[in-house]
Amino acid sequence: MQENDELTEERLYFFDDQGYLIVKGAIPEDELPRAQAEFQRVEEATRDDWQRALAENVEYRPYRMCETAHVVAPIVIHGDIFLDLMEHPQTIGITERLMGPDMMMHDNALHVKPAHTRPRPMTSPNTIRSSRCPITFS
Repeated sequence: MQENDELTEERLYFFDDQGYLIVKGAIPEDELPRAQAEFQRVEEATRDDWQRALAENVEYRPYRMCETAHVVAPIVIHGDIFLDLMEHPQTIGITERLMGPDMMMHDNALHVKPAHTRPRPMTSPNTIRSSRCPITFS
């Protein structure tokens, strides 16, 4: 993690308040191209299935995502790299700092939401949501 991306109290407050955090350098630079290529590969490979699911059921909106976005769940079945990223020492360290040491993987998904599309909340009205959840690693 780069020094300018330390998890300062100000950044932790932002995470609590806004529900996300961008952490530059969380994935080592030499590992990032492989991760990006795998995310792209899975997004492209599953896009038609997502579009078909939307066409067959107009009410189908996992995680209340918009129609231009899609969810791939579970993601870990699409390649070892996804579990490797979840278990990476740097990402685990960041997650422990944000969530504490008592954590477990409840589910795993790739949320694909193209830029300039309308955001949707990731939880339903019946869901109790921790303020410490989505993290974007780049």
